[in-house]
Amino acid sequence: MEAVIYKPNVFLTYNGHDVTEDFSPYLLDVTYTDFEKDQSDELDIRLKDNDGKFRDTWSPRKGDKLACTLFPQNGGTLECGAFTIDEVEYSGDESGDICTMRALAATINKSVRTRFTRGYSGKTLVDIAREIGARHGFEVIGNAGFVYVDTITQAGETDLSFLNRVASMYGYTFKITDNKLTFMPVENLENSDILLTFNKSNIKSYSFTDTSTKMYGACTASYYDPKTKKLKNYTARNTNSLSKDTLKLSNKYISLDAAKRAANIGLKNGSTEVTGAITLKESNSNFIAGVNVEFVDDFGVYNGRYHITQTTHIVSCGVYEVSGEIKKC
Repeated sequence: MEAVIYKPNVFLTYNGHDVTEDFSPYLLDVTYTDFEKDQSDELDIRLKDNDGKFRDTWSPRKGDKLACTLFPQNGGTLECGAFTIDEVEYSGDESGDICTMRALAATINKSVRTRFTRGYSGKTLVDIAREIGARHGFEVIGNAGFVYVDTITQAGETDLSFLNRVASMYGYTFKITDNKLTFMPVENLENSDILLTFNKSNIKSYSFTDTSTKMYGACTASYYDPKTKKLKNYTARNTNSLSKDTLKLSNKYISLDAAKRAANIGLKNGSTEVTGAITLKESNSNFIAGVNVEFVDDFGVYNGRYHITQTTHIVSCGVYEVSGEIKKC
């Protein structure tokens, strides 16, 4: 069987060396998955091993370094970043052999995925993020997250899972790329500018799901009042809801500001959410996790602003396909 001739709209390096031309005759596809938060970006490379190189002299090893740049059809450049090979699979059948390299963002190492039990007291969210970042060599970016969390326990969780849990409690999000931990309020992302506008003419396929979760009329959080030295309650109310149900948060918060933020986030999380999935007709370098897009004209009640939570870019034999998961702002 003849080798697949790959038209390079991807640039690859392996342990710092340009291997684009070397890999081109063998490359079946490259899949880059970009997550907004709480999960390592992923890079999968599948190679047709026509002459046995990838089970012999070119055999990839776990821990080797990859870097990838994609060139979408809109003329832009998508720097996927640096990755570390986490798994190598070699398979085959009567049609031939295939070598698959599965890699995670280079900053996601064994120590980040180790479970710990430890406590934090009298710290802000960004203090906790910086402490976790220092353990793994991450630089914390962003000046948000100065809400105090009082005392909280990391109970048998990885540092990433724990940080995501605490951040989500207060309506924050974070992402780690290239040794930088970017930390910001969710509303900053959801209220950012719209980068792309879609109607049915530029979408290959789409689906919207209206997920009705528990609707609450109010959410109550307890906080410590330093003046009276007693616990008090703060209640956030949903004026658009007819529900008389109140969500009561079990955590005790260190200040009124912390309780307000937690109650409002709790109320928001208990509302109706519209999610969706789309595949574009043409690839676009701006279609990445964390940005906002708008649907217009053809989608009726589903028109409006959406936030991209995950994207997948697949390049194969000169074909470039982009899909993503979205949620309505």
